[in-house]
Amino acid sequence: MISASARRPAPFRVLAAPSRVLPGTVAENARFLCGRVAEVALCFFECSACLAYTESDMPPELTDLPFSWHVHLPCDLPWPARPGPDGAARKTAERALAVFDRAAFLAPGYAVLHPPWGAPAFKRRLLRDFARAWRRSSAVPLLLENISGCDIVELGDGFLQEHGFGLCLDVGHLLGYGQTDLLSSTLPETADVVHWSAPGARDEHLPLTALTPRQLAAATDLAARFAGNPVHLVEIFHWPGVESSLPVLERLTGGGYLP
Repeated sequence: MISASARRPAPFRVLAAPSRVLPGTVAENARFLCGRVAEVALCFFECSACLAYTESDMPPELTDLPFSWHVHLPCDLPWPARPGPDGAARKTAERALAVFDRAAFLAPGYAVLHPPWGAPAFKRRLLRDFARAWRRSSAVPLLLENISGCDIVELGDGFLQEHGFGLCLDVGHLLGYGQTDLLSSTLPETADVVHWSAPGARDEHLPLTALTPRQLAAATDLAARFAGNPVHLVEIFHWPGVESSLPVLERLTGGGYLP
C-alpha cells in the first residue's frame, strides 16, 4: 500500500525514527535527526497536548528538512465505550483529523492508528466507522498497529483490505504480548511499516540489543518475511538507544538503508 519502494529505489530501505529521541520540541528533534534517518514519525500520542502545539513546536521551516513524514495518531482518542448507531466513531475520527491537521503542511504519507479495545465485532464496527469518516476528509492512508488489546488477526480475514487499512507491524508488541496468531498469519508479509524495539517487560521499547536469544531468533525469522520493502522505524525514545539498535537492525534486515 505505502511501501518504501515507491519512494526509494530498491534495494534501499527507509529508516525512520520517532520525533522524540531527545528532550525538546518536535522541531529540535527533527533538526537533530537530519542526516541520521530518512523519515520521521511524528509522535502525536496525546490529543490535548498536540492540539496545543504552536509554531514553536511545529514551525513552517520543517518543510525545508530532507525528510518524509508520517503521523502516529493519539493513543487517547475518545472511542465510544459501548456499541451505538452507525457512525458511532465519527467524533473519534474528527478528533484524530484535528490532531493530524497540525502536521498537514508537511504532507505526511500516512497515519498510524491504534485500534480500540473491546470485542472483535465492536472493534470492527468502530474501525469501519472511523475509516469512513476519515476518508470523507482525508486521502491520507491509515495503518492499523497491533497492540496489547488487538493483534489485528482477530479483526478477520480481509478486514484491512475491505476497509482500506494498511498494516503497521510492531515487532516489540508481537514479541512482548506473545501474539502467536499474528506471527503465524500471512499479515507480516503485508506490512507497510515495521516498528522495532525489544519488549523488555512486555512494552518497554528497549534498544534491540536487549532482545533475548529467543526473541532475536524470532525477529530474524520475521525480518526475512517482509516482502514489500516496508519503512523500518526504530521506535525507541532516546537517541543512544536508537543508535545502539542500528547494527542489530542491519543484521536482521540485511542493511541497505538511506540516507
